[in-house]
Amino acid sequence: MLTACGGESTPADETNPPVVGPVPDPEVPVDPSVEPPIDPDTPEPIDPDPVLSINDLDGDGIADETDADIDGDGVENLEDAFSRDPAEWTDSDSDGTGNNADLDDDNDGYPDVLEQALGTDPLDALSAPSDLDNDGIPDALDDDRDGDGVDNLTDAFPDDATESLDTDNDGTGNNADTDDDNDSFTDDVELTVGTDPLDSLSVPADLDGDGTPDSLDSDRDGDGIDNLADAFPDDATESVDTDNDGIGNNADADDDNDSFNDDVELTVGTDPLDSLSVPADLDGDGTPDALDDDRDGDGVDNATDAFPDDPTRSEPETTPSEPTALDTELLNLVSSLGFDPAELTERVLPKPGDPVVEL
Repeated sequence: MLTACGGESTPADETNPPVVGPVPDPEVPVDPSVEPPIDPDTPEPIDPDPVLSINDLDGDGIADETDADIDGDGVENLEDAFSRDPAEWTDSDSDGTGNNADLDDDNDGYPDVLEQALGTDPLDALSAPSDLDNDGIPDALDDDRDGDGVDNLTDAFPDDATESLDTDNDGTGNNADTDDDNDSFTDDVELTVGTDPLDSLSVPADLDGDGTPDSLDSDRDGDGIDNLADAFPDDATESVDTDNDGIGNNADADDDNDSFNDDVELTVGTDPLDSLSVPADLDGDGTPDALDDDRDGDGVDNATDAFPDDPTRSEPETTPSEPTALDTELLNLVSSLGFDPAELTERVLPKPGDPVVEL
């Protein structure tokens, strides 16, 4: 086909498409923004690479519209979370980032490589490393796994954030233990009296061993008598000193200091705690009359002393009686010997050895 428009005709072929209208003057510049008119009788040019003219993401020659694996990653579109991304196909945590690019596939806060190293499942949010203090560092890698600020190696309770010390090694941490040094005195009491609640050798004085320090104990010797009323508040065996002689009544043999032994006073019925209540003691020998074999002290036992309460005499008094026939005979005899019977006012019985008997 030849076209001409006021000039030399040029054969039309594939390299010279037919020109409709006048042949442009080569001397006149062509405006590239203006498309030349198209001859409606001229067929469309043939695309030498028909593959590039269809949608085929993976270039497998199958149009995307019919391709079961559009991105060619080996995972069919229906199972591919990223059907047009050959680098991704799964999004376990549905966060929009595929597992290959996502450092935490299950979105449990722990990187996949860490979970793999610790043996938990990086694709299961319920399978996570133990992390007691929730600091994002698994316990197996955490120097302070309970997060109390004390390293595990020096923490007596590395898995209890409320405890870190156990001074007395009784298994109860100091925070919960009311007696940290196990010395039988509570920490509060020790702090009150000034001893060290963390040192079992530092203990308050406790005379009666009742667990109440002496400085807080109203009866520090434990004898049942309050300190203020106890004459001996530090001696459990004594509490009263009736005679104020410095010896408690329990040890003092004479509580009222009246010179009579307490047992003696109890025997005779006087009050051993009252110095004005004393037994009768005629001879002042310290033995009450009721217990004294010689109460007048004249050397004659009461049983043979005619006057046991009179130290000046002890013999019985004689009384005159009517003379018997023998008396009369004796009186006559005496008279015959030159004696005056009137001088004999009392009956005198002769004894062996007397001159009269010898006569």
